[in-house]
Amino acid sequence: MLAYPDSPVLDIEGPDWFASALAMEPERGTCEVLGVAIETLTWGERGKPGLLFLHGNGGHAEWWRFIAPFFAADWRVGAISWSGMGRSEWRTDYPPEVHLAELLAGAEATGLFEGPGRPSIVAHSFGSAIALKVAASPDGARFERLIVADNGARPPREDAFENRKPWNNPGYVSLDEGAARFRLRPEQRCDNDYLLAFIARRSLERRDGRWHWCFDPDADRSRGVPFTGHSGEVIAAARCPLDFLWGDRSSLVPDEVMAATRSVAPPGTRFVTLPDAGHHLMLDQPLGFVAAVRALLEPRG
Repeated sequence: MLAYPDSPVLDIEGPDWFASALAMEPERGTCEVLGVAIETLTWGERGKPGLLFLHGNGGHAEWWRFIAPFFAADWRVGAISWSGMGRSEWRTDYPPEVHLAELLAGAEATGLFEGPGRPSIVAHSFGSAIALKVAASPDGARFERLIVADNGARPPREDAFENRKPWNNPGYVSLDEGAARFRLRPEQRCDNDYLLAFIARRSLERRDGRWHWCFDPDADRSRGVPFTGHSGEVIAAARCPLDFLWGDRSSLVPDEVMAATRSVAPPGTRFVTLPDAGHHLMLDQPLGFVAAVRALLEPRG
């Protein structure tokens, strides 16, 4: 597993809540899943109710560094980096089964099943595609609920990941040069520059004397299959309660996607729109995202 660079993240200028969240350093560890070390971050005490955060494609567990601390007083909070992303090790290929195993192993390794009741999951984008597959499997009954962040009943992708061109990027001379080139995918407006600066600096690693993005550049060509997991059949088959939280200006969850999702979602599913937020809603409205998640985690009446 690769080490984080010595990058000054605590001196990024931002609001007080941001500095306080970053100051709450997570416990860092790994768990082995099918021969590969998976990065884990945890906050809060063992024995509290479990809460697992799952990031999107090309992201990593550090995307939750300024979100997870808000839950640490009441929850044992865990986050993982999928294999081929963050500081998790890479694989030769990434079939859906390996990511399902990573989710379950990560929840076990971070102690999320040790508290009262069953743990809950908050999953963004690609992470929710994997989480929905778990929810629709027999293991879905092991979880209290799944909050799907900016995803829904979308049809399979038209552009097959297997047809993507190989990544060709020689890296950057300095951390600052690489961070300046950081872009969200899919691209969108984000007004919180301090959050973009944090994510950018934590998304680079030094290899062979240059700075490179911390993900396997060829992984998507074998990882395309899970993106068909947004199908209505998977949502309808969930064995734990579902909630959907999405940005009102998301390019991936337009009105027709959410209408399709409502038509297949199990009875009792809740739907919440986050105002003035795109696909990366935790970057657009971090405190609004926290408030919405906390409300959805309250016991259902």
